[in-house]
Amino acid sequence: MQNTEVRVITTLQMALFFGDWEEAEQQLRMGTDANLPNSEGMTSLHVIGLAVHEWADTFFRIMAELHRRVKVNIPNKKGRTPLHLALANDNRKVAEALLRRHADPNFADHDGYTALHVICKRDKDQGLLKEFFKIVKEIPTSVRINARDKKGNTPLHLAAAGGSLILVELLLKNQADPNSRNKEGSTPLHLICKRRVNGGLVNQFFKVALDMDLEVRINAQDKRGNSPLHLALADRCCNEYMVRVLLTKDADPNVANEQGQTPLHLVCSRYHKDNTAYEFFNSCKFEKKPLEVDAKDKKGRTPLQLAVANLLMEEVNLLSNYGADPSKFVFPSEHDFRQALGYREDDDLSIKGDRVSRALQVLEILEERGYKVDRGDAMTIGKLFGVWGFLEIEEDPANVWCKDTEPTYSDFHSSDESIKKAAYMRWFYTTTREFFQKWRIHNLEPLRKKTIKKLYILCL
Repeated sequence: MQNTEVRVITTLQMALFFGDWEEAEQQLRMGTDANLPNSEGMTSLHVIGLAVHEWADTFFRIMAELHRRVKVNIPNKKGRTPLHLALANDNRKVAEALLRRHADPNFADHDGYTALHVICKRDKDQGLLKEFFKIVKEIPTSVRINARDKKGNTPLHLAAAGGSLILVELLLKNQADPNSRNKEGSTPLHLICKRRVNGGLVNQFFKVALDMDLEVRINAQDKRGNSPLHLALADRCCNEYMVRVLLTKDADPNVANEQGQTPLHLVCSRYHKDNTAYEFFNSCKFEKKPLEVDAKDKKGRTPLQLAVANLLMEEVNLLSNYGADPSKFVFPSEHDFRQALGYREDDDLSIKGDRVSRALQVLEILEERGYKVDRGDAMTIGKLFGVWGFLEIEEDPANVWCKDTEPTYSDFHSSDESIKKAAYMRWFYTTTREFFQKWRIHNLEPLRKKTIKKLYILCL
């Protein structure tokens, strides 16, 4: 809520907005209607709530002296009352004055936001919520702690989405429902796990719920069938501590979403920056939770197939250690690899080189673990080398040096793209020589995207 909501049309509102108390009092004593709305439906009390000053008590005192009624719950054109604006702007003394004069804390604006929604959406100062609860208990007045906005979110949903530990704790201690669902079917725990950056919040969520004797449905599924554990694992930046906490609190590692994906499918679907895969497997083992390592999603893909398609060496090893059946494994197609890894022409050569290394290592791991790699599988990998541009070498004199000279570190990081490319090409052919020889791949034409001329032979 920004100050642009104000469209001043009376001298009284102008004086209130700019803090001219003398003029404001004069206008009131002259009989100016304080309840008169401007073009945006804003009354004088809206302006007081918005302008961040402490004149509310004086305003109410003068109105009482004049025996004039103040309408504290008039909504503006967005359905927001003066209390909404005072809370949105952290104007605490105005908010308190309004509450003590019967402002309705449960009045919902056009977005369905009550006073509690406004406080929890701010996510800036947890002290505001403490003061709010203190005041409403003193008055006393009832507050709908689980009121829903137009998206079905309760205040606890908003606090959880904002990642505020103190707000979440205060709401739970005031009887907020930890299992309420919004229109997407998400519980507050789903929204906490979607953030993936605050494992401590998950732990505190369960701790407070336990203290309050509140049951948390840890395996609740949203409309897409995702559990909180699915969301915690949903991208490469997931929080391994969060994953561990969920598993220790009895999250089911085998529950499938609407695509048939278990959390293990997600672990094996993308590279993670930390030790998420190891933590996931280790926590399941420690908590004695059997993993369905050969489960298939609705496209028929097992976690091992996804791990191979994403060239995830650690995950391939872990799956094998946990009993993934090589006889049930279907080697991914070129399309599967390209869909999993993505491809951009302007990807840096270091990224493409890393993929080459990982592809060769994944093949080696599969063979060590009992999968019989055949020539068709090797050709699929060879085609990927072509997709990544390592087989498309033009007849450029700048590249020929690689057949006799080993590239240096500075060559790989040269600002001269021709030198950098030549260095990577030399590295590529040195690295893959054994691969091509082992699988008797002598004719490279089927692997290439374009017509290539001499250099492959030169580098061999």
